[in-house]
Amino acid sequence: MKKERSSVEPVRQFDRLNRALVESEIDFGRTVHFTAEIDLTEIERVRDAAASVALRPTYTAFVAKAVAIALREFPYANRRLFRPLGLPFLSYFQSFHGTDVAVAIERNIEGQAAVAYIEVLRDVHGQTLEQLTERLRHFSTTDVTNSAQWRDFARLATSFPAPLASFIVRLPCHFPSMWQKYRGGSVLISSPAKYGVDGVVAAWTHPLGITFGLAQKKPMVKGDDVVATMKFRNMFGTLATGESADGCWTFKRLGFLSTRVTIRACDSADDLAVFKNNTWSGGGTLEIPDGRKYPANSNFWHTRYEIKTDGDSPLVTFHRAGILHLSSNVDIHDAARSLRELPWLVMLGWYLTVMQHQDSAAAAGS
Repeated sequence: MKKERSSVEPVRQFDRLNRALVESEIDFGRTVHFTAEIDLTEIERVRDAAASVALRPTYTAFVAKAVAIALREFPYANRRLFRPLGLPFLSYFQSFHGTDVAVAIERNIEGQAAVAYIEVLRDVHGQTLEQLTERLRHFSTTDVTNSAQWRDFARLATSFPAPLASFIVRLPCHFPSMWQKYRGGSVLISSPAKYGVDGVVAAWTHPLGITFGLAQKKPMVKGDDVVATMKFRNMFGTLATGESADGCWTFKRLGFLSTRVTIRACDSADDLAVFKNNTWSGGGTLEIPDGRKYPANSNFWHTRYEIKTDGDSPLVTFHRAGILHLSSNVDIHDAARSLRELPWLVMLGWYLTVMQHQDSAAAAGS
């Protein structure tokens, strides 16, 4: 018997509702995307300090808390633009005075693929990380008996004719009170981390969509072996600590227009070297106290960063890889193998690559 190479099946109930939301609430042509990597060192410290696994704050709780802090600091971002009944000549802003944050929740429904709906964390700024985590874990186990959001969404999908259900699910777009009840506020958080990815670039139903991916350590590796790690003290600072079997060093960028990077042994106040940045060339010069100088530069696309000798012989080359997840392949050339500074020289190159990436992201968002 010949096996068919494909099959056709009707669009199912929940799929129709999700499609109605996409078609009516997402404007792909007016979307701006920003991506950035965040150092989770301090977040992991807080998680590890929890008294038990059950009390350990989730990453979503931290993201929601950060969002609430930002919305209170920048209230003009906490609003949405809407047109009542879609009338093109009427436009209004709905400003949100609280910090309600929507969270995308997935449901496993037999015979249905990728069923998603929205739950809302209310007044996030007034809740602790532990309280937010408890609420988020409750969301993962809700059903029609204990979640009004899921009960109303499931009833629309299963009890109403498809055209009427699609019409009703769109109504929050046009009525502020319904938006606040069913959509929350200006922000939607989603995470594809369980699929093992670093992030997703997409458009969402809310004015502000925040997506975060898999949280993982980002060490320097050779083959399958970790040879070095670099950690930034916090997500906004420039001080980083690099460690390997050869030692421990700190790297810190100073200055504003004319910047420089100091390299020091950990627990030392003396500079081992100073890297002076050349803003216009995308590189700079590493200066060693004994008088040696090593120029560094990148290509036009900032996908390649190289440190050389004064005679233009390459020492270390970094080849950028990845879009959402920053990584590099490192080439250590023969001219560098005899340098006693090689261990921290490699780390300096990676530090400069990371800082260059952050500067580019900041410039794109300004």
